Amino acid sequence: MQTTNLKKWIPANEAWKSFAQTHPEFGVRGTDNSWIHFQRTHAEKLVEADVIRRIAYRGRMLADTSRFEEATFNLLTTGCVNGRGHN
Repeated sequence: MQTTNLKKWIPANEAWKSFAQTHPEFGVRGTDNSWIHFQRTHAEKLVEADVIRRIAYRGRMLADTSRFEEATFNLLTTGCVNGRGHN
């Protein structure tokens, strides 16, 4: 059985806010509305890559802090979680 480091998972909207602050070059704001738009557009790819997980409480999501920044950067620059030419 694979173990999960629980301390690296935070609410996904908080990970998005941190990404927006760390990467002003994308011009995204870390607002709730920008998170809603981002996750509507990209959540499925992030879930498939196990970067974010849906939780059974009000449709919220958790993000893996060790992978969220790189995966989001890749999605916004190449459209793929793993970078150019990967899905």
